[in-house]
Amino acid sequence: TVSLNTNIRQFARLKEKNSNLKVMVHLNEIGASEIAELIDFDTYARGVASYLQNYGLDGVDISWKSSMNPAMREGFKRLLSALKKALA
Repeated sequence: TVSLNTNIRQFARLKEKNSNLKVMVHLNEIGASEIAELIDFDTYARGVASYLQNYGLDGVDISWKSSMNPAMREGFKRLLSALKKALA
């Protein structure tokens, strides 16, 4: 059985054949419950950055639900800020 980790590494190695290829991880449908559960945005962001580095990925694509209230929007901004810092 091939592990998910092996598949991700093999997928990222496709960049060896096409230098213009970008391989990213996708965080799908981030919403209120997910943001509310993030107590430490910086730790989460560092984990995402570590994941990208460990697997040779180029970045992160984030989907979010547009029906957020102001408090959720603020949390989302904090998440994006922490990701920007961790990925710099």
